[in-house]
Amino acid sequence: MARAILWSSATFGLLVLAACKPPDQPKAGPDPVGPQVSVKADDLLKDYQSNALAADGKYKGKRIVITGKVGSVQKAPLYGYVLQLMPFEANELSLTGVTCILGHEPQPEVAQLKEGDSVKVIGTCDGQVVGQLKIAKCLLMK
Repeated sequence: MARAILWSSATFGLLVLAACKPPDQPKAGPDPVGPQVSVKADDLLKDYQSNALAADGKYKGKRIVITGKVGSVQKAPLYGYVLQLMPFEANELSLTGVTCILGHEPQPEVAQLKEGDSVKVIGTCDGQVVGQLKIAKCLLMK
């Protein structure tokens, strides 16, 4: 009986792992879906903080260009590298930012970024996921 339970649990675990897939990798260039919108990180965050439903209607699923300042560049499980884009008006203790998913092989220019650098990023808005504003398939703009 214990062996059957262990076997079925292991089989279920393998099926769950097989069903999981990593997020899509960014392409070499923008893949526009709908109109392109330009916005400052400050305004994007304010829109989502004041009314997430209205902000989803305005940004979600669209390719957007966001300007802001670099908070950090980190490696995240499943996503690869992510850029935390902060509003220009953020103070030192601000925890609110935009998570820009760069993928497993980001552009070489990303390695040169420093905290506080002003940048422009293009990506597809995924909306707010568990309180975190996510932008997928991001590329630095020159």
